[in-house]
Order: sequence, then structure tokens, then C-alpha cells
Amino acid sequence: INTAIFSPTGGNIGIGFAVPSSVARPIVEQLKENGQVRRGWLGVRVQTVTPEIAESLGMREERGALVTSVDPAGPAAAAGLSQGDVITAFGEATVKEMRDLPRAVARTAVGSTVEMQVLRGGDRRALSVTVGEQPSEPVASAGASGPQPVRPQGSEVLGLRLAPMTPELRNSFAIAPDVVGVVVTEVAPDSAASERGIEPGDVIVQAGQQPVLRPEDVQARVDEAKADARGSVLMQVSRGGDLHYVPVPVDGRG
Repeated sequence: INTAIFSPTGGNIGIGFAVPSSVARPIVEQLKENGQVRRGWLGVRVQTVTPEIAESLGMREERGALVTSVDPAGPAAAAGLSQGDVITAFGEATVKEMRDLPRAVARTAVGSTVEMQVLRGGDRRALSVTVGEQPSEPVASAGASGPQPVRPQGSEVLGLRLAPMTPELRNSFAIAPDVVGVVVTEVAPDSAASERGIEPGDVIVQAGQQPVLRPEDVQARVDEAKADARGSVLMQVSRGGDLHYVPVPVDGRG
């Protein structure tokens, strides 16, 4: 079914876009039956399992969808899903890549109960979840002005200048009151952390899948990764309230 055309001049240049009829058919049926489209919802944020993340988690191969955050009011939280879990299957669908999960959830009937296969700390688990309905997108609100520069402070770990959370840092980097962790105040430009996209103002919430409150905690997780002969340490980073995982090589070099 044709959905759009590419037209930089306003005329037809012969480039169009379409979706398979098998994708459109359920939408048409929902519109005919309910007058609206209802999509399945778990209440999670996920990211791709890269080779480095897989190695950090002790996985033999990169597969699944890594859970970075769980909505406490969502179906996934009620089912017992946790941050750091890797979803490898959703019902009959195998989750080989991160994008497989939202597709499988979206086409699942709202209110149905589905079994998920999950990896947690190297162990396989099965969780039953009752799929909810995708809520409406919230209207974006105007935010405060960007963070003001602060004087670098704290300890250096893997090319990151780290400091415990303080009211001054929270205010300077506009960090939300509910975010707890270690603040990145400076990033060495030639470090692996810089290449991985870590920036001043980011907050390291976890390292090695353990909560951290001091730079010493981060250093301890790095030392543990080295002792276990792992090439990187997995850090959970908060930026603007959004969580994501970043594998940082333990030698710290870019």
C-alpha cells in the first residue's frame, strides 16, 4: 500500500514508499471495529545489545533488547521486569534485535497475557505480562535554559572527571531531583568515554550493574571488570532524565 512519495520539487520524480498489506490490514480492521487504533504497550525503554554490552553482561552473543528503564505504572513493572534485564523473546516472537520488541508488542492485542523470556544476571527467566494500551504522547513543555559551565572537580576514572552529587552540581547541570548517582564534570577528549558519547552533566547511575554514589564506587566496578578479564565496564547513564547503557573500555583509551 502506497503511503508517501519523495518530492523535493513538488512533482512526482518516481520515488515512493509503501508498507506491506499485512501490516496495514490489522489497522484497517481496528478502525472499522473500534474507530481508533489501539497499540500494545509494556512501559519500558530499551536499547540495542552491542557486542561490547554483551561482553559486559557475560552474554555469549549480542541479541535481545536491553531494558534501560521501566515505567513504575506500566505493565512491565507489574510483571516484575527490571532495569538491566535483556528481553530475548516476547510470546512467539524471538527478539534478535532491539527493534523486534516494539514491533511484537505493538501488534499484540491490548489486554492479552504474554510470556516473556528474560536474561537477568546470566540467568534465564520467564515473566508473564498483561499488555496495556499505548498512552497518548505527552505534550512537550518548555524547559529551562541549558546547564551552566562548572569548574571541573572530583576524581578521574577512565578519562572521566567524576564528583559526588551536590546541590551545586545538580543546579549547574539541571539534574532532576530524583536522579541519584555520580556526576560527570569533565571528559578527556581522547578517551574512550568521549568516543562513547559521555558528556559533562551526565550522571552515572550504575556501573557494573550496581548503583554508584561516589567516584570510588565507579573505580571499584572498573577494578572488578579488570579482575574478571572483561574488556569494558557497563555504565548506566542518565541524561536529561533519560537512561541508557554505555560500555566503556577499562583501559580508558580512545
